[in-house]
Amino acid sequence: MRLTIGLLTFNCVDLLANQVDSLKAGLDGVDDWHVVVADGGSTDGTIEAARRLLPDATIVELGTNPGFAAQANAVAHGDPGSDVILIMSRTSLLHDGCAAKLLSTFSDPGVGVAVPRLFTSTGDYEPSLRRRPTLARVWGETLLGGRLTRRLPHLTEIVPNPDAYDERTPFEWATGGTTMFSRTCLEAVGGWDETMFTYSEETDFELRAADHGFRVVFVPDAHASHLGGLAKARPELWSHLCANRVRLYGKRHRRPAGDAFWAAVVVGELLRLPSRPKTRLTAVRKLVRERRYLIAGEPASHPFTGVRPTVTQKGHHGG
Repeated sequence: MRLTIGLLTFNCVDLLANQVDSLKAGLDGVDDWHVVVADGGSTDGTIEAARRLLPDATIVELGTNPGFAAQANAVAHGDPGSDVILIMSRTSLLHDGCAAKLLSTFSDPGVGVAVPRLFTSTGDYEPSLRRRPTLARVWGETLLGGRLTRRLPHLTEIVPNPDAYDERTPFEWATGGTTMFSRTCLEAVGGWDETMFTYSEETDFELRAADHGFRVVFVPDAHASHLGGLAKARPELWSHLCANRVRLYGKRHRRPAGDAFWAAVVVGELLRLPSRPKTRLTAVRKLVRERRYLIAGEPASHPFTGVRPTVTQKGHHGG
């Protein structure tokens, strides 16, 4: 199988050398591969560094930052002859043999998405596996918090205890910026939903893959690091994360359920207001201002421009 490795870059010149260096060991065992860099309008020398570090790569300059989902689609279009695509956010690093271990799962045509075991920046296992969002889970996390719900699968999305993750661990989607998927799956689901911009786009893609009969698999011996965490530090990103959680649920359910999910997210932000008052107030304002769009499954406004994107993909309503 031919593999595309997609690096989703945006003003990450200080991170790129380490990421490229991780590819050397990370691609061990993969014979046929090509790198595509999808850059979201970097102004810090990232493109120039990519050309220097990856002279054989395809560089796709998108001009502006269209978001994670649009960059993922651009990677797939940038190397249309590949069978499988691995996308990496700017804060992702591959460990030894990671790509080959993920790629081996696609010998089963029923596999649409494969995800690795993730490590944090300190080398700890990251709790990256998640369950499908439900009303019981969003209200459970809102009212009880993560610690009390971690042993109650029906009351939390998070699959706890990453030390115990294995190939039998039940989950329905995974966090993080290291995701491999087949082109067959990508074409069947219609690509990544670019109106998500960022956050919940992987949830949306993986749930839609399952809707189309594809399996989403966890490969515990494939390892990668994820050095994320920007959302909590930036109010506009955190508010977009919260809005996209509601929007994702609204894409897949009718309005009464969407209203209840929206209320849970708002209450959760208000209950935790003392921890990060500016960030959480920004999120509440956005949720209130855009409520009718979000519960209908329509896009949230762009976190930086404030403009709502045109809908290109409609979610189905499961009742």
